Amino acid sequence: MNYLFQWIVNGKIFNHSQGVKSNSRFQLKERVAWNEVESGSTERNVKTTNPPNLTARKIKKMTIEAFQKQIEAIYYTRDAERGVPLTFTWFVEEVGELAKEIRKQPQDMERLREEFADVFAWLATLASLLGISLEDAAHIYAKGCPKCKATPCDC
Repeated sequence: MNYLFQWIVNGKIFNHSQGVKSNSRFQLKERVAWNEVESGSTERNVKTTNPPNLTARKIKKMTIEAFQKQIEAIYYTRDAERGVPLTFTWFVEEVGELAKEIRKQPQDMERLREEFADVFAWLATLASLLGISLEDAAHIYAKGCPKCKATPCDC
């Protein structure tokens, strides 16, 4: 199975994909930091001495479709009873909570991650209530900008 490793160093998240067999969460005993390259990806790991606030977590990769189905399994009945208008109101409230976290200084990366997850979950439930596959909707951008087809957009 493939998992995404997220390394959090001084509140900054670095991602690194690796094929591993375990899915437990863990904290590193060894101090490791990532060098960023200009593209924002990670180049290699570098052992350092005592970088503060270093944690790592393994996260099983999930497709958009699998995420939407998981949200349906957890919340669909309750959200369907609430209906689209009130569910949309909850979605907008979650976007507001995300906005507050984005504006905070210093930023708490764990709280930001949670708020992004909440917004994504409410978006998924709205799409499900309206019969929209987010996986299919995302493909509108598969070839670049839907209008000019360029990446980056030339519009």
